Amino acid sequence: MDFPKRIEGIEGEVVDSWNDEIEEFLAKPQSPMHSSDSVDIDNEALQSSLGNIVSGLEQRLRGSFGIDGSDECDPDIGRAVRTSKNLLRWYIQIYLEQVNLQRQRQKSQDVCRIDVLRSTNTLSSVIEILKWSVEGDRNLKLAHNASLYIFYATYSHFPGDKIASTGIGHLISNHDFPNECLHILMKTNEIPLALTLVRNLHSMTVSFPTARASILNAKVRFDSLSNEQSPPWAPTEETTINFTDTCLALIRYSIDSSPLFPSDDPEDKRADLVIEILNCFYAMRKGQELVHPTTAITTGNHSLSFDHLIVRILQLSHLTQSTNENTDVAICKRTLRCKLSAVSILMDSDVSFGKYLVENDSFGGLLDIFQHQVNDVVDNTKVDGSATASLVPILVVLNRYAAANSIVQETVKKFVFPAETEKNIQQSTAKNRKNKMSPLDAPKDTLRGKLIALLSWVDGYIKRCSAELMWTICDSNSSEFTFRVGLGNALPLLNSKGLSPIPIPS
Repeated sequence: MDFPKRIEGIEGEVVDSWNDEIEEFLAKPQSPMHSSDSVDIDNEALQSSLGNIVSGLEQRLRGSFGIDGSDECDPDIGRAVRTSKNLLRWYIQIYLEQVNLQRQRQKSQDVCRIDVLRSTNTLSSVIEILKWSVEGDRNLKLAHNASLYIFYATYSHFPGDKIASTGIGHLISNHDFPNECLHILMKTNEIPLALTLVRNLHSMTVSFPTARASILNAKVRFDSLSNEQSPPWAPTEETTINFTDTCLALIRYSIDSSPLFPSDDPEDKRADLVIEILNCFYAMRKGQELVHPTTAITTGNHSLSFDHLIVRILQLSHLTQSTNENTDVAICKRTLRCKLSAVSILMDSDVSFGKYLVENDSFGGLLDIFQHQVNDVVDNTKVDGSATASLVPILVVLNRYAAANSIVQETVKKFVFPAETEKNIQQSTAKNRKNKMSPLDAPKDTLRGKLIALLSWVDGYIKRCSAELMWTICDSNSSEFTFRVGLGNALPLLNSKGLSPIPIPS
């Protein structure tokens, strides 16, 4: 909490040590704060300290318009950008969380001293620094910090944050920020910088009503012959590029480039970039573009198509050749995160896309995610919001696809109810014509057993989505559904559909 106090009055290389320390601190996972953990601080003194610091930083940033055309960058400008970025991040990630000011600011919306760094004039200065630093790869570290600065400066501190909205509107209207991002993405091959730019556009899409249209409509004319240092994902011929095509090219490059994707190297940001792009696409509801192709697939540009890249992501293998267990875990986690982001997009896809995934041998990827997420929630008895967010999307996707196509439905059914168990089920069904309160064959350690356990889960979304999927793969047949899950588990859904075998008192 005392980071601002310790930076007040220091200059030069001492500031670099402060930045190293705070970046190391902020990079560590932060434990959730509880009311009992709140820290009593002298907010007036802290705001005074922040005021002194940000005033000096603002002057240095505003004075950066004097940057000349040389390849040398004033070290003080780099320090000012980096320090300001870290202060903004600290304020959002630590300060607001610990002192619980979000709720207070929702009521009063008082101006905070650090908001000086979020002003439109200061943002204009940082944009110029960003543009200067990427020309000829002058200073990519500065470019990275400048892009992150913009992200934290325009991040909404609370619902209805007017300063954030004003900043985003200013960047789009006065600086054509989406177009500037496309220009930068065609000038450098730095994946970490590309990640920060996409993250900015993603944040703007979520926070600003008209940002989506501005980003998707952005276009840049590109000619590889006139660009001496084109990035490897750039087009090989003269063309007009847009945000969607550029992002798809970034995904393809990330998957195809060396080392094998995804890697276990924490400095390799390709997986993070793919995840950020997919999450941005989800916010833009681009999953609605995914539909079963009506024409035959051709080669060439198909490798850059949205549907083809989704297939490739779902086909990513969890298996590695490493003998290092930590390496395997890191790669598996990154692979899973990529696939989960793809699943979120599929929630908006046309129901015919399920058949397309089956035909392209990628539906198994969805089933693997399904099993993994069910195991994770049930085995660890997860009942919080994170369980809902991680499990409901795959349940919804599988149910939509299965309900729309008999081939998909049969594929999911065989996965949940393996063929070797079906003979026992049929024999038991023939012998037990009366409704049974418990399922006929559902060992607790099997997928079907765990899925049935979710029918009585605490979370209502998980409970309902699990029941709907089971209903669909049971051919929407009340008798089969009841035998497979047990009458006790079946009643809530049957009641909601008006199919209860037991009269319900009025």
